[in-house]
Amino acid sequence: METSVEKIIKFSFFFTFVIFGLLIWLLPKTAFAKRFKMNERIFILTNWLGIICSIAGFIITLISREFIIETHLMWLIILPWLILEFYSLLVSRSQKNADILDEKQEHNQTKAGALAMGLSILVMTGVFLLYEDQILTGNLWFPIYLFLNIFLISFFTLLLFKRA
Repeated sequence: METSVEKIIKFSFFFTFVIFGLLIWLLPKTAFAKRFKMNERIFILTNWLGIICSIAGFIITLISREFIIETHLMWLIILPWLILEFYSLLVSRSQKNADILDEKQEHNQTKAGALAMGLSILVMTGVFLLYEDQILTGNLWFPIYLFLNIFLISFFTLLLFKRA
């Protein structure tokens, strides 16, 4: 049976997705869409928020164990980061011919994705071994994987961007 906390979290997440889905679908067709801009500050903020949300998610996963899965709290934890990602998608759809990221930022994100994939395979192999030794139990692998990938992609994108 669903708890009231779980219902609130599910509703909040669903409501946010519906609103942003409608915005992404309808707003690019309006003159108001020209006001949306992507800049370096939003790019950096998005990646910092990804790092912060994923670290918070890791900590809450380790403390609450199965509670994070039962209540779908993991979705609420990453919601601020998702909102900025939705904003980037909205800007992208509004400015069809314009590049919202420069070539260097796109290259950094590609490299960050490749690094994140390689490292996540190594880390998840370690998580698998923890499950084999029954140090971890239940379905914690999914929030670990989710937060790990958000962290790695955000971290490496920011690191590569700052080095440029």
